[in-house]
Amino acid sequence: MADNQATSSPSELVRKYSQKLITISERVVDGTGGKAVHDLRVSSRRLQQALKAVPARNKRLRAILRKLSRVRKTVGTWRNCDVVLQLLMRRRRASRDESVRRAWDFVIEFVEKRRSVESRRARRKLAKLDLGSLVQELSKLNPQPVQASRTELLEGTDAAWRKWRNALDNAVAGTTTPASVHRFRIATKRLRYSIELAGASGIEGSEPLLTWLRGLQDMLGRWHDRRELNRITAEAIANPKLLLQETQAMAQLLAFIDDRKKRAAKDAALILQKARNAPEQEHLALWLSGTPAIQQAQSEVPASTEPSATPANASTNVTLH
Repeated sequence: MADNQATSSPSELVRKYSQKLITISERVVDGTGGKAVHDLRVSSRRLQQALKAVPARNKRLRAILRKLSRVRKTVGTWRNCDVVLQLLMRRRRASRDESVRRAWDFVIEFVEKRRSVESRRARRKLAKLDLGSLVQELSKLNPQPVQASRTELLEGTDAAWRKWRNALDNAVAGTTTPASVHRFRIATKRLRYSIELAGASGIEGSEPLLTWLRGLQDMLGRWHDRRELNRITAEAIANPKLLLQETQAMAQLLAFIDDRKKRAAKDAALILQKARNAPEQEHLALWLSGTPAIQQAQSEVPASTEPSATPANASTNVTLH
């Protein structure tokens, strides 16, 4: 979201995001998967962030926020199946060994069946959530547009940043666990959408920060998707009859899971190190403080779409296996 775009109040953004969410949900309920499912999750997060900046704190607001969380949870497994299927197809095409291709076929069939079940279940639940009534529910919260102050928006972002730093510290402390990295991934999303909201509301200087966080979020997303691939592959081959009938093929998949598990730990450690040492954190601190030094900091922030490494001679490219 560029800094020179037209600005909107949080209340105006709530209306914009809610209309978009309703439009996308209708497509998903009608049977559209893939990108529409992903867009539905993103729209619900953006709307949730905008709602937190609207001066209304009551039971009705909390009910709406819970509904938005249920939207993401409802389509979560469907989205994971879509992503994993793409990774599986890529793996199968890359293999020249017939036994390996046959092994991937087992997993693909397993995921396709699960996706079919989950997509039907998700469409039924979305229909029951009745997102079409969201506009009416939101109008009861705050019918008049209210422009949150610069201070309020920056305070919200500062709170998101403090939670982000806590999640990062917890993830790198001791042994990095998938659960702690996942929590850091969620905190990264929330920080990005908080900064995005401030930028859309007229606070300049957000774009370099958003570029950095998009790169970080992409890396964390790829790490998450590959972990899902491992998990679903393990579920697919946890079948005694299949293990006895296709011993060689299943052995290939077990070796794959073991190799990717080790690589995932290394990938996570690299991502966390780069996040912790990113110079963009200093720019974010200046941006939140609103000091004149922000102009100088902006000119010094790298234009890279990936988080920067600490050593001066380190590569900015991150290769996730």
